[in-house]
Amino acid sequence: MADLGDYDMRRQPTAAEVVGRLKDDGDFDALRRAIIRKVKDNEVLRNNIIAEVKQSMVLSEDGSEKFKLKELSDAIFQDVGSKIMGQISDEVWSVIQSKETDIRGTVEVIFNRIMNSEH
Repeated sequence: MADLGDYDMRRQPTAAEVVGRLKDDGDFDALRRAIIRKVKDNEVLRNNIIAEVKQSMVLSEDGSEKFKLKELSDAIFQDVGSKIMGQISDEVWSVIQSKETDIRGTVEVIFNRIMNSEH
C-alpha cells in the first residue's frame, strides 16, 4: 500500500470504505472494463474457444443443424462450457495479477484520497 508514515495520527480507512469509494468514484467500473478488454483481446484464448466449439460433439450429432440457435448454443455450452469458462477464468486472474491492469495503484490512489480528505 501507500507509505503510511505520514498517517500515524489518522484513522486508516477500512477495506470496505476503500471498496465503497472505488465503486462510487467509477474506478471499479474502469478496472472491470480494462480487465474485460484485455481478456477479449487475447487472440490465443479466442482461438482456443473457437476450436473447442468447433470440436463440440453437439455439432457432429445427427440433426444438430435443425436446432434453433438458442438450443444449439445451450447444447454446446453443456458440452464444452465448463472447459471454456475455466480458460476464461484463468485468463481473468492472469490479467488481474499482471502489471498491465494497475489495480494496486488504483487502490493506493483511492486510499490516499480518503486519507487526505480526513484532514
